[in-house]
Amino acid sequence: MRAHRLLIENNVISHNNVENFSDSWSAGGVKIVWTDGALMRGNVVDRNKAIGLWIDESSTNSTVVNNVVRNNTSNGISMEISHKAIIASNVVSGNAPAGIIILNSSSAQIYNNTLARNHANLLVLETSRNNTKSNEISQGITWMTRNTIVKNNILWNSSGPMFYAPGCATKEPSKLMVPTTNNNAYYRTSASQPVNLIWALNSNQCSQSFNSLASFQSATGLESNSLDIVNSNDPFFVNASANDFRLSSGSPALGRGEPLPADVANAIGVAAEIPVDLGAL
Repeated sequence: MRAHRLLIENNVISHNNVENFSDSWSAGGVKIVWTDGALMRGNVVDRNKAIGLWIDESSTNSTVVNNVVRNNTSNGISMEISHKAIIASNVVSGNAPAGIIILNSSSAQIYNNTLARNHANLLVLETSRNNTKSNEISQGITWMTRNTIVKNNILWNSSGPMFYAPGCATKEPSKLMVPTTNNNAYYRTSASQPVNLIWALNSNQCSQSFNSLASFQSATGLESNSLDIVNSNDPFFVNASANDFRLSSGSPALGRGEPLPADVANAIGVAAEIPVDLGAL
């Protein structure tokens, strides 16, 4: 059902799907389809037996900001076969398989999210499922993963890969899906676990694992202003073990972020074109 300019704000969305319906299509904390201009802001989305917040099927111009999305049994925030979204300043933790997933979707702006203890903190994929509706394709709704921007995020101590963007299904380099990723911070307690990034360098490669940010930077030319911190003691947050993801005094994320474009800054509610902290604001 279309619900253009839908506003979902300041709700607690919790413990949905206790009857265990299939979460592959019918179940979610919130799911929108064929909707333009939906705004999901300031919600707590917690312990749903499905995806937490789900933008699906040819939805456009979606905004998902300032939410806490945690401990859902599927992806925390999902953008699937859709076009144009701002996903910014969310705290997304304890979800699996991913904190945020971009699947067959274009022009996602992923800014200033705190992604912690998800299986994969960020997952970007494309499959062979492309749009055949000419009226939608003319509007940019191609169902192809393109023009994903990833900036100013903290990817913290995932149980699987921090940033997973393989090119297996369509045999294309990941840079077609994610041409821009920078000013992010990666934190692990050990250099051996988990792998930092999984990426396809060319069309002949499904994926390659990069255990350090430096090796990824060298191979791709991306993430030139990003951080890779390995330390048994977390330098970022006040008390992450108690889910207090506010930045601590002296956090390496303070003032490290790139100035925000006007549309993202307006959506979050902060000033544009000045340096910001990393992670949720």
